[in-house]
Amino acid sequence: MLLRITFAWLFRLPGSGLRGFIRCRRALPDLRRTMLLSRGDPMVFLTRPISATLIAITVFGEVLEPNVAVGATMVISAGLVAAWRERRRQRRAEVVGA
Repeated sequence: MLLRITFAWLFRLPGSGLRGFIRCRRALPDLRRTMLLSRGDPMVFLTRPISATLIAITVFGEVLEPNVAVGATMVISAGLVAAWRERRRQRRAEVVGA
């Protein structure tokens, strides 16, 4: 029994390490691009709701419960709808003013 568990881990660990390496290589250009756009300010990762959620889950081990996910989706959707309506209102004002 112990031998099976040992062999299972021997095959899983290199695979997970390889997946992590590939994902980090894909994420590094995006990290550099984000840092350039934010002029080197790392707080940009904490001000976005999705990034803050991912950091809380991975770093702090938080569990995303369904009611929290639904609430977050509602809040983010309301913000997106408000931004969309404001942009639409500005475009109409430009068309009327032109």
